[in-house]
Amino acid sequence: MLNKLFKVFQLTLTIKTLFLYKKEMEESTFELNNQDYIELNKLLKIENLVETGGEAKFLIKNKEVFLNGEVEIQVRKKLRKGDVVQFFDNTIKIV
Repeated sequence: MLNKLFKVFQLTLTIKTLFLYKKEMEESTFELNNQDYIELNKLLKIENLVETGGEAKFLIKNKEVFLNGEVEIQVRKKLRKGDVVQFFDNTIKIV
């Protein structure tokens, strides 16, 4: 049962990945209003790049997210001013 659910989840992500690759590169900024940092998984959710925390965790752990040009696998990595996150065709600069 879990194996089937995992395969469905993988298929859903594959379809989403193909859709995201067809989009043009999008660049945006995220402002840390009175905060020292934001966690990576929360940023992906706030920016509507993923639908759930589980999806964010899965994609981060599977090396789909880059931080400052390097693969990032820490789900709750603290992002601070000046950090740049790349996720498929999206680039987000933390300001």
